[in-house]
Amino acid sequence: MKWRGPSAGSVHLRRRFKLGTGMTPHQYVIRCRIRRAMRLLARGELTLAEIALEVGCACQSHLTTLFRKHLGTTPARFVSQQVKASGPLAKGGDVARKAPITKSKPSETYPRFRRAEKAPDRGAGRCTP
Repeated sequence: MKWRGPSAGSVHLRRRFKLGTGMTPHQYVIRCRIRRAMRLLARGELTLAEIALEVGCACQSHLTTLFRKHLGTTPARFVSQQVKASGPLAKGGDVARKAPITKSKPSETYPRFRRAEKAPDRGAGRCTP
């Protein structure tokens, strides 16, 4: 078998991945991190810094930057929108228990999510794998 270089397989994989999913592998990873962060924020059990580390971001500010870029809001506003949507504080209940995680896609909830996926990715490498 002829050696084709170190990146021949990875380039092929990236092309096939993009054809199959409509996004690059890096965009897919970022999307998964944001979705997981959204679920963790809705539960209300961890701090923002802990969530950032849990989803693979280097720091809290990088997670906030990703939220702004892809969802058009900050994590704090996202949490307050979740609370308003479910209304547990008005009933005196626990936010973590009363705020259900919805199965809707982030692109339906926040229309900017889909447009941001097509934008060129700046700042790659800030998140840790």
